[in-house]
Amino acid sequence: MLYKVSPPVDSFVGSLSRVWQKVLGYIVIVVFVNSFFLVPTIAVSIAVTLYYYPNVPFYLIVLNTVLVIVTSISYILKPKEWKVFRTVGQSLYELLSFHHNLTDKEIKKYAKMGEKNRLIMAMHPHGVIPIHALLWASYCNQYLPQLYGFGAVADIVTYLPIIRNLLGYLTTGSATFSILYNGIMQKKQNLYILPGGIAEIYESSVGSNHVIFNNRRGLIKLSLQTGALLIPTYMFGANDFFYNYTKGADGIISRVSRYLRVSLVLFGGYLGLPFFPFIPKKVTLVVGKPIEISKVYAKGEVIPDDVIEALHDQYLQEIQRIYDEYKAEAGYPESHLEIS
Repeated sequence: MLYKVSPPVDSFVGSLSRVWQKVLGYIVIVVFVNSFFLVPTIAVSIAVTLYYYPNVPFYLIVLNTVLVIVTSISYILKPKEWKVFRTVGQSLYELLSFHHNLTDKEIKKYAKMGEKNRLIMAMHPHGVIPIHALLWASYCNQYLPQLYGFGAVADIVTYLPIIRNLLGYLTTGSATFSILYNGIMQKKQNLYILPGGIAEIYESSVGSNHVIFNNRRGLIKLSLQTGALLIPTYMFGANDFFYNYTKGADGIISRVSRYLRVSLVLFGGYLGLPFFPFIPKKVTLVVGKPIEISKVYAKGEVIPDDVIEALHDQYLQEIQRIYDEYKAEAGYPESHLEIS
């Protein structure tokens, strides 16, 4: 069974009418999405400026000045955690008809579990732009605040102006193995990650339900070396914000992106433009059961292949289970989950 997620009644968002919640929610989504376009805007602005040089139009001078100021401020301000920013995703609840699958009893169970173990919340799909990361941050902060930890993104994202700050406010950093390991073992934090990575971005498009994990073992090894319990999760509707015009994980653009460790994607929402995403009728968070491990291996210790494969199989089975169990209620009754 699924349950509607609503902002706390004593919160700013909760005090607004449903109409204003939706208006605010769409503004938040548009701002978040367009923050990813600052670097392309800078690149285009430089190219156009060089084209007109030395007779540069006044509007370009103004634009370049603004871009320099915004970029400078972004790098001057360190992307530190800002707890208030965790609540921004509450503005999306009503707009996206946000639901989840946990009862109050199950929420308490996960909270108690987090007192004894570190957890790795592994979420699929990635989405073209992970708007659902805002939802998860607010959901976790509201229902499971003791489990809130840190997130992980591709290294290149931590250098992009503005977006580095926004994600930093949510305690998100590099996805390199050593940083993830230290975050769990030394800082004793839980991890939130989109393990499908760049490859899964290229399978993200309206109507698509595709998980990339068959050839991935890094997260499995991280679990075995830290003792952190893997919890497979799926966000129905996360792919329905944009059409992906470069869809296909085996395409040339996808391969180049993975080599460069940065996504080069052509996508569009309303009017075919990437600036205004579609709004799914419903977005649903489904949290799976934690995958237990029988032994924790020391860092550098050789982990038997059969142990890795057994945990990997359990992970995929759990993703498939929660998808099949909740797809009808989430609004995708005839869909099938593709795993590669």
